[in-house]
Amino acid sequence: MGYNAIEELRGEKFEEWRWGNHPGFFRYLQGDTEVGIIERAQFILFYLEQEYGEEIHKDFVKMWNSENKALLIDAGFDDKESVIVLYSYLAGENLANLFEVAGFDITEERVNEGLLMLGNRVEKRDGDNIELFGKTWVWQYALFALSYSR
Repeated sequence: MGYNAIEELRGEKFEEWRWGNHPGFFRYLQGDTEVGIIERAQFILFYLEQEYGEEIHKDFVKMWNSENKALLIDAGFDDKESVIVLYSYLAGENLANLFEVAGFDITEERVNEGLLMLGNRVEKRDGDNIELFGKTWVWQYALFALSYSR
């Protein structure tokens, strides 16, 4: 949300800069194990904001501070799994693959377990690509990078 305030002051070109400011995500996909989890997670959070609007983060904070998080933790979900389940719930789709590509230890089945507990099981949408600035991004590059690194 802080970036949104800066964008208001600096103009729309700031938005384009901020999206390009996480090349580590793509370096990680190519095998760079030095890219930290924070940079990989930031890229995902920027994507979620672009795809679902900044409200997804506001709603996440509300859910994180509610009985929903406690329900997941009490059932044996760790913090990272709980984050992914809650964002999946808010997105209305299982986001396990997105987080898994970024190096998080999560499966679709585990997210579905959590979603069932929250009363909202969702299915993965095959073939989806991420649209940014009118172009198709992450999945085509992620698949290329993964195949290139093998």
